[in-house]
Amino acid sequence: MDLDSLLALIRSVLAQPTAPFHEDAVRGEILMQLAQCPHVRVSRDLFGNVIAHYQRGSAAPRYAFAAHMDHPGYVGEEFLGGVPEEYRAKKPPTRDFGAFAMWDLPACEVKDGRIHSRACDDLINCATILALFHELERTQTEASVLGLFSRAEEVGFVGAIHLAKSGESGARHHHRLAGMQLRAQPRRGQDGRGSDHPRRRQNFHFQRCRHPCADHARRGEPDPPPALPHERRHL
Repeated sequence: MDLDSLLALIRSVLAQPTAPFHEDAVRGEILMQLAQCPHVRVSRDLFGNVIAHYQRGSAAPRYAFAAHMDHPGYVGEEFLGGVPEEYRAKKPPTRDFGAFAMWDLPACEVKDGRIHSRACDDLINCATILALFHELERTQTEASVLGLFSRAEEVGFVGAIHLAKSGESGARHHHRLAGMQLRAQPRRGQDGRGSDHPRRRQNFHFQRCRHPCADHARRGEPDPPPALPHERRHL
């Protein structure tokens, strides 16, 4: 994939707003991109995770690449995601998307060869997996590869846990699973300590999410039918 095509793909994914349990826009873009890959079979589990399987030839799948579709955000009166309280206390400006809000930052900017975005974690890696599938199609590679796009990672790997318990991912113990998770390096201040960058995760524990769907996923249960779709519900 040439650089212009890659950047266009990245921009299309990063343009989608998202928050834990509100990943519908990102999922829609992922499904649209995968629809352009004739050798990719796509399915969704009961929790809304997306499982993509590239198959050309008779090879058995050996690799599974995983990324999550959510990013920290405000849902109702609650903040969902792994961001330290000291940063949120500064009350940075937000942008409202109806059922949730994100920080009011550019969706995607390229400066000095680097991509800046309000949601690099983990949408940039969703785009990376999509680019992999496009490249496999372009090169007509004979292989079998899985792509796993999970929900609600920011509140305790909820979607990934449901996917693992359900066994619907197609991944088995003999597969190599690459969890593609962005981890930004904290900037260093004059005192040598890390800055209060919002994505700094050192010494921070994920909060326990109070969203009702989280408890169902932790128990390995599908969401109750009245709760679907989650994306348009307020807490």
